Amino acid sequence: MASLISSEYAAGFFDGEGSVGIWVRGGRRNGEPRKEGYHARASVGHTHLPTLEALQRQWGGRIDHVPSAQPHHKDRFCWRLNRQDDLAQFLEDVLPFLVEKQERAINVWMVTAGLRDLEHGRLAHQRIMGAVA
Repeated sequence: MASLISSEYAAGFFDGEGSVGIWVRGGRRNGEPRKEGYHARASVGHTHLPTLEALQRQWGGRIDHVPSAQPHHKDRFCWRLNRQDDLAQFLEDVLPFLVEKQERAINVWMVTAGLRDLEHGRLAHQRIMGAVA
């Protein structure tokens, strides 16, 4: 069985290689108009699939293969967290250890945790902000 990675390692990897934000959802899917709204997501693009698979085992999400457009470049893989519960848990676990993406991640986490469970969000916010301070 593969071991889990630490929240500290995941935070460092995510801080350097990942992105987190809230995007407007809309447009079309399969030719049909999509329901408009907002969607929070975290993702990490990288060429080392085993690390992304470890993130997926621990926090869920999906991994997409992105073939290289250039023959001398490696294929990439992209791990995406779209489910709001998975995203909120991942951010809750890594927030105390983020540096570069901490402010944006806190804002996204507050939205996703608030949607998930207001009481859990309040208690976790107190714990995280205590660790960040």
